[in-house]
Amino acid sequence: MTVIETEGLTKRYGRLTAIDQLSLTVEENKIIGLVGRNGAGKSTFLKLVAGHLKPSHGSIRVFGSAPFHNLTVAKNTILIHDRLSFVPAFTVSHILETMARFYAHWDGQLARKLCHYFEINLEAYPHHLSKGQQNTFFTILGIASRSPLTLLDEPTAGLDKAVRKDIYRLMLKDYLHHPRTLIISSHLIGEMAELLEEIILLDGGMKKAHLSVEELSQKVVQIRGSAE
Repeated sequence: MTVIETEGLTKRYGRLTAIDQLSLTVEENKIIGLVGRNGAGKSTFLKLVAGHLKPSHGSIRVFGSAPFHNLTVAKNTILIHDRLSFVPAFTVSHILETMARFYAHWDGQLARKLCHYFEINLEAYPHHLSKGQQNTFFTILGIASRSPLTLLDEPTAGLDKAVRKDIYRLMLKDYLHHPRTLIISSHLIGEMAELLEEIILLDGGMKKAHLSVEELSQKVVQIRGSAE
């Protein structure tokens, strides 16, 4: 089944074109890396897919429907990024309980188990957690939601290598038991090579490549030696 389909998708902010004539298709039950330097349009693309933004031109369909202000898309999609905000009076535990009301596949037991593993206090307020713990907690929400379409925008930013490896391992393990479509935006694509099935490369809001990891590996050339 096709999960995401775009045709000439364009998003502008005034004179700035963040996404430029983007056409691609994403099939279900894949782990996809979204790659590109800062300003390439990765976050804007994920927000368009999640229905948080309305396209300027072109079309986008998620689960067969336009995602902007679409409740069917919203209940089957989660977008995780480092600027998530919650009711200030809600503790981590309150948030975990609330998630069950929104996401049909939510696994509260898994979420609490992961919070314990990463030493996140269930009675703490998210805004009182360190930046690294916040990002870990947000990523836990994405994993435990088990949404058919899970979008993770730089989920391991600011985390040390050991924690990043643990998170990649947990993602893959849960995906194998509960397949869904995961799109992970990251600069650390080398670390995730064993996790990913496909790569989407953006540059200047344009699609430069969309291929399998195997195809990409065949195109890579490593050169060593002096500059001369």
